[in-house]
Amino acid sequence: MNKYLQILDFPSHLVNNRESTSQENQNTRHESSPGGRRSTDANYVELIDGWYSLSPREQDVTRLTCQGFTNDQIAYKLGITSGTVKIYHQRIFLKMDVRSKVDLRMKFFGFDFSKYIAD
Repeated sequence: MNKYLQILDFPSHLVNNRESTSQENQNTRHESSPGGRRSTDANYVELIDGWYSLSPREQDVTRLTCQGFTNDQIAYKLGITSGTVKIYHQRIFLKMDVRSKVDLRMKFFGFDFSKYIAD
């Protein structure tokens, strides 16, 4: 029998090889994580530290920005000018090490602002 026909007749051995390889890769990944901590844990701590480095007004601007409000809408809600909102954004970007509103929104994606709002 031709060797190519044998492979076509018995493709299950290829599937089994892939499964064992993917299981080995999964085991390797779990063993390599230091102390069982995920990198997202460190990122979250860094995010919380950054959040608390912001002034209460900068926190308000950050929250509203991440909720999708425009500069004019943020200015109206906070009773300030849109120019002041832009200045707050510059300070926030510097403190949070981001370059744009999109980066800021991505950094705070899934963040529960209600837990960290100072009353």
